[in-house]
Amino acid sequence: MPFPDHPRRKAKVRHESGQRGTGLSSAGAARILRGLAITFEEEYDCAQVERLMAEYTEMVSRGDDTASLLPLVKYHLQLCLDCREEYEALLRALEITI
Repeated sequence: MPFPDHPRRKAKVRHESGQRGTGLSSAGAARILRGLAITFEEEYDCAQVERLMAEYTEMVSRGDDTASLLPLVKYHLQLCLDCREEYEALLRALEITI
């Protein structure tokens, strides 16, 4: 181990069974595996989503099918809390002005 005292190094946890592991619960592992199963070959980062956020929000407010028109934005918003919060604030602001 090149850096055993590095602060980001995960501590190994000994489970009741005596097995060593990372401390990841089976529910946490299942959540990670589900996330891997629904990944796209191409994904948008936050900057790309921010550029499309206003257009996407207007489409949602009109009832357009965003899942087929902008699926990568929809997918990113499902995963990214920061972008989702910005989207929800923009959607609320748009609904107030309509």
